[in-house]
Amino acid sequence: MQISEHHVQTLRHIEGQPLPRVTFGAALFTSSSISETPALETTPKRTQFTGLHLDISSILPEWKDPKILTGFDEKNEAQFRPAKRFITLRQLLTHSSGLAYPFMHPLCAKYNEIKKAPLIQQTVRAAFPAFLLFEPGKQWLYGPGLEWAGLMVEAVNGGMKLGEYMQKHIFDPLSITDFWTRVGPELQETEGFWPDPVEDDIGGGGIYTTVTELLRLYQGFLQRKLLGPETMAEFEKSVYAAISKS
Repeated sequence: MQISEHHVQTLRHIEGQPLPRVTFGAALFTSSSISETPALETTPKRTQFTGLHLDISSILPEWKDPKILTGFDEKNEAQFRPAKRFITLRQLLTHSSGLAYPFMHPLCAKYNEIKKAPLIQQTVRAAFPAFLLFEPGKQWLYGPGLEWAGLMVEAVNGGMKLGEYMQKHIFDPLSITDFWTRVGPELQETEGFWPDPVEDDIGGGGIYTTVTELLRLYQGFLQRKLLGPETMAEFEKSVYAAISKS
């Protein structure tokens, strides 16, 4: 509670009075993991979940016969074993695919350390190599599933960039104008922006927006303006129940 109170206090005037509601409305922020919300909406928007339980390697061939990182030998060579299952789109979207961010799993962190991988990579494939940390569907672990799902959207849509697809099928229908996967020099001067340019559109953390537009996105999602009832029902299913039955 003390930690929460400390952070809340940082959003108040130096003399203690509340800040005006408009204070953060126009400031541009990198949305980090909040970017997963439009990515989650974009993937079923494109497929209506018809391929939810199918093998993703039919679209992303590097995931055919996935392998699991088990450790390192005395020479620090990575050791892998074959996975017993294929990866599904649902597992990518629910962080149960076996993928992990380096800061979430020590083996993944060590792999990057040995490879001397830079903190920020230009592409999804460079940042998150095609290996797993556990069997698909067996655990929940926060990872780059949405990043790979974004590549699926691009692949089945003729190579259209993820950001372009989001703009056409999510942001435009909701009259959202301040959502970007790229920002130009004029926006980089906006206070609150943390520059982080990369080549790929990153579904799991690559969007820049304002608080006002983010709330408009949530409103559109909760009012079911973007997805059909069957797709929304899939969103409401518990990922934990699916894992426990695997």
